[in-house]
Parts: sequence; C-alpha cells; structure tokens
Amino acid sequence: PTSTKKYASDSSRFSANRRQQAQLQFTLLHYAGPVEYSLDSFVEKNKDKLPKEASDLLLSSTSSMLHVLAKGLDPAAAAEAAAGRRKKKSHSVGAQFTRQLTLLREKIDATDPHYIRCLKPNNQLVPNVYDAATISGQLLCAGVIEAVKVSRAGFSQRLSHGVFLGRYRLLDAGAGMTG
Repeated sequence: PTSTKKYASDSSRFSANRRQQAQLQFTLLHYAGPVEYSLDSFVEKNKDKLPKEASDLLLSSTSSMLHVLAKGLDPAAAAEAAAGRRKKKSHSVGAQFTRQLTLLREKIDATDPHYIRCLKPNNQLVPNVYDAATISGQLLCAGVIEAVKVSRAGFSQRLSHGVFLGRYRLLDAGAGMTG
C-alpha cells in the first residue's frame, strides 16, 4: 500500500500520525472539524457510478471502440445489455443529490421558514463579552458563512421565468403597470 506520509506533507488539511499510518488511516480537516478516514475500500466506497444514460449511449453506438470503453467503465451494465436484461434503474450519487436537493427546495418553498441561530458569545459565559473568534468559528461550522457567500453570489434560488417576471416586473420601466 502507498504510504499516507507522502501526502501528509503536501496539504495542511491532511494528516496521518504514526498510529493512523500503521492502520492505513488519515485525517482530513473539514470546515466542521477533523474527520478520520480508513483507506480500506476507500476508493470503492467513494467511486461515483457512470450515469445509466451515459453507459446506454456508449453501448448503443455502432462503434466497437465505444463498446469496449463502455465495458471497461461499467462491466455490470455491459453484461446486462449483452444479456438483454435491464436491472432496476440505478442513479449516480450526483443525480441522487440533485433529486434530493430539488425535493428539499420544494419543501422549503412551500413553507415560510424563519431561523433563529443561537451563538455562544464567549467560552467564559460572561455577559456582554463577545469573542469574535468564538463567534466566527460557530458561524463557520454551522455553514452560515458559506450560505451567505452563496446568497451574495446570486445562487440562493432558481426562480421559474413566470415567478421571476411576477416578482421583478416593476423594475422594468418599459413594461408598464399592467399585469
């Protein structure tokens, strides 16, 4: 197995102490704190499947080279296509994430959410004392800072054309006041 020590020196977010190296483990520093991973089946567990549409497209080609490519990328799909069977539709991690995010967005849009985020102003629990580092750390770990960045960048919502027109029609001086 490849030593994790080689990679630990390349990044401040990656570490592997002697115990971890002996057990083929490493730590990544995420925004919420350090997370330990094991190299045992790491690639297999985190490999994203080729989208079904892509493998179907490759397998439907008349090019023998594309058939070989499809068999190499997704041997199970190639075997099923050769046997003429179709298994239950399998979605890639990306497609599942997109579907779940869309469902979540629909639920949020159907409600009128109001959030109150409680922050601990200091570690000493002293009133009227605000430790900027403590508060910033809490906001960072809760994802609030990233949410604000995304919102400022204009990616917070995707409105349909009709909803957008209804909401912002008044800003167009040439559109008039008719609805």
